[in-house]
Amino acid sequence: MLRSVFVHSGAAVARRCAPRAVTFASSTTPAEESQRAARPAGEPIASAMELIARVPVTKVKGRNVHCDGGGGALGHPRVFICLEKPGPHSCEYCGLRFEQEHHH
Repeated sequence: MLRSVFVHSGAAVARRCAPRAVTFASSTTPAEESQRAARPAGEPIASAMELIARVPVTKVKGRNVHCDGGGGALGHPRVFICLEKPGPHSCEYCGLRFEQEHHH
């Protein structure tokens, strides 16, 4: 008896969870349209690494800098980055790059 109830309720759940072509709210945009509007047609999807590489390196005067993602509560834990070695240094959480400005 328990088995027949399980099979019956499973079929009922499957029927209720089947995808529907109905839009539930007038403000809802179908997924195909919303994804198409996110970027121009024909433009390839950029990876996160490509997007962060487009952000210019931040030049700082000190030997140490901290990064917290810049998003307040939506950022990441504050990390301190030592800039004594030459070249840009990346934040281990978000990938932002920092470089020490040398005064000659």
